[in-house]
Amino acid sequence: MSTLRLPTRLLLGLAAGLLVLGAGCGSRPAAIVNGTKITEADLTQQLRRAYGPQTLSTLIDQQIIQDAFKAAELTLTQEDINAAIEGQFGNYQQFQQMATQQGIDPEDYIERVVKPPLMLEKLATKDVEVNDQVLKEFYTQNKSRYDQPEMINVSVVATSTKADAEKALAALKGGADFPTVVRQYSIDPRSRESGGQMPPMPVDQAPEEIVAAVKGLKDGEHSGAKQMQSLWMIVKLDKRTPAQKFTFDQVKSKVEKDYRGSKLTQETMVALRDKLRREARVAVVDAEFQMLNEEYRSAEVPEFGAEGLTPAASGTPAAAPDDSPPAPATPSEGGQ
Repeated sequence: MSTLRLPTRLLLGLAAGLLVLGAGCGSRPAAIVNGTKITEADLTQQLRRAYGPQTLSTLIDQQIIQDAFKAAELTLTQEDINAAIEGQFGNYQQFQQMATQQGIDPEDYIERVVKPPLMLEKLATKDVEVNDQVLKEFYTQNKSRYDQPEMINVSVVATSTKADAEKALAALKGGADFPTVVRQYSIDPRSRESGGQMPPMPVDQAPEEIVAAVKGLKDGEHSGAKQMQSLWMIVKLDKRTPAQKFTFDQVKSKVEKDYRGSKLTQETMVALRDKLRREARVAVVDAEFQMLNEEYRSAEVPEFGAEGLTPAASGTPAAAPDDSPPAPATPSEGGQ
């Protein structure tokens, strides 16, 4: 079963939040060890040293991508977001459950981790020319990609002994609902809090023991106690979805997305990111993170003066900004 892990980007984003929260806490203790205080200021300083540059760079890149995406008048649909989540976690419900279990705000994860690469991908593929002929050819060449295999959704009670599995089975036969029995008897911490639910599985890729356990079951029915390697398990068939084949017209939007994606390369994405960085007007004003100014150097380095944002001569350090966001500038020829 997939485990939701915080990517570096989200860790850095959370670190940024801690930096802000800790900024005004000063001598307030974050922890006390054998009578010695570790202050919020100590924590903030350590976070800035460890994650500050990466966090700030991530936040800057996210804003650059968002601005370019908006300027291009592109949109992200819920279908785009769901597809990305399902590709990683199986389905949206599983994603939400695992996020909750691990103390992650699902919406924060979507904003910080899911959306930026989707936006960058759409920006990189927006000029790819498509028509029905090339899409139909792509569909024909990749037809199996659009066939839905037989799928099963299952929940499990996993125990270490046959005796515990039989106790769990007796509880189910006595009328207890499956999630309650899972929480009482299952030793699998990953699935216990979700009532034993596992991500949807194609039958041809599911463990043979699971497939055998649910063979002949109707939706909602469960197996007896089954030994599976070192565990004893009870498997409940939540839902069986028959295999399906889809016509071109039924999956045209997905075919187009896949076709555009097939034209992407890592080099294309990096080149686009670098282009967006050059075109953005970025001024890193925190003295501790001045090294980032070289990373975002453009032909015109923004300078914040009494009259607002004005172009400065190349190489001129930027002064402290006002509270308003800098407007995008068009780089001159020969900009780095």
